[in-house]
Amino acid sequence: MKGMEQLVDNTMTRTVSTPRTESAPPAERHWPLSSGDIGTIARFGFVLFLVTAAIGLLITDVLSDGGLVAADADVNRWFERLRTPTWNTLTDWGSSFSDTVTIVGLLAVLIPTLRVATGKWHSSVLLAGAVALETIVFVTAGLVVGRERPPVEQLDMSPPTASFPSGHTGAAVAFYIGLVLLVYWWTSHRPTRIAAAVVFGSIPVIVGLSRLYRGMHFPTDVLWGAVVGLASVLLFSRVVVNRPEATS
Repeated sequence: MKGMEQLVDNTMTRTVSTPRTESAPPAERHWPLSSGDIGTIARFGFVLFLVTAAIGLLITDVLSDGGLVAADADVNRWFERLRTPTWNTLTDWGSSFSDTVTIVGLLAVLIPTLRVATGKWHSSVLLAGAVALETIVFVTAGLVVGRERPPVEQLDMSPPTASFPSGHTGAAVAFYIGLVLLVYWWTSHRPTRIAAAVVFGSIPVIVGLSRLYRGMHFPTDVLWGAVVGLASVLLFSRVVVNRPEATS
């Protein structure tokens, strides 16, 4: 856990020497994103889209008859054989942690709450921006790739988006890992950090496994969805936190 703390602290390196305090800094007037930051985010998002689309097309068009795709489907069939009424209910709850209505609802509450609590927009922008970037990449890449759902019975209604990448998993990583980073940012209290890492960090895993169990995604969809979500939240953590006024 100490290693994780060091990794997060390094990821969210501060650009000022102000020591960490337990209370939120006073209100400040600056919006946390400059025009240069927006350009950086746009370029990063475009590259992430290109890479995601390329990998998706590689899986669906080039490797479609290979062992990787066959193994993908075998995992879904294995989960299908494990289905029971109890697990069906539990995975329905697990998947709902990252339903659109859940994430949007939580953001609607947290955006103004964090703004008032911290006196700044930085925390709110980190969460909302990471989720927005992940969503844009997953939707646009999904349109290009157009991967069909796994060849098993789906326990949920299939949304209009494609199977690759997993939007549920990506949004869960972007949002809940974003919460972990915010806790590490705003407090040095080790038990609080550990609790946040365990609780919030476990949710994307639960979501990803639930999506596999319910036949909504292949394993490669879930894995790359997690990559997209992680890339999105780490980008915003670097852009938003590494500003002089963020901790002043």
